Amino acid sequence: METIISRLLEDYEKGHVTRRQLIQSVALAASTAAGLSAGDAHAAGGFTTIALDHISYQVADYNKARDFYIREE
Repeated sequence: METIISRLLEDYEKGHVTRRQLIQSVALAASTAAGLSAGDAHAAGGFTTIALDHISYQVADYNKARDFYIREE
């Protein structure tokens, strides 16, 4: 798992994948590692959050950033 994520990060840093592709790939890798098939992971909405402490980020336009992350491609 660590090797897969490391390769994904390298691809992102080299510009081979977009941020969205990186996040989707990491979520799929985590779902697969948890024993879910790709179909199960999709049906479950990607993955199930067990616990979440907080998420914090700073952006110039919060609404634009929010819309980017919730927009379906």
